[in-house]
Amino acid sequence: MSQPPTILFALPDQHLAAIFARQFTHDGWLSETVATLTEAELRAVQLRPNVIIFDATVITQAAALAAEIKRLKNLPTLLKTKLIVLGDAAHMRLINDALAAGATDYILLPHLTPNALVARLRRLL
Repeated sequence: MSQPPTILFALPDQHLAAIFARQFTHDGWLSETVATLTEAELRAVQLRPNVIIFDATVITQAAALAAEIKRLKNLPTLLKTKLIVLGDAAHMRLINDALAAGATDYILLPHLTPNALVARLRRLL
């Protein structure tokens, strides 16, 4: 039997993270939440997530965000992990910089429901 896909939400808004995690768990994913990218990096050592979703707006400088994405993508525990940035229309420049740095995709809030996010990420895997 194959392992269920895994997703790690690194969002400071733990209420939002729980809403998303609940939907993914309901759809057969193994999902966990943490509040920061540092916590996500530590948790990824054991979880080896297929996907990490993190809030791009926490890192307000485009260069710092790009450097962080590049660093994460080069970690041995995250080489196969898809990094998805979360943001809103007001932060499109940050999102574009994140994509240019190697993020796999982005999510614009509040334009995506938990069900739609599950379907979108299933297509990525």
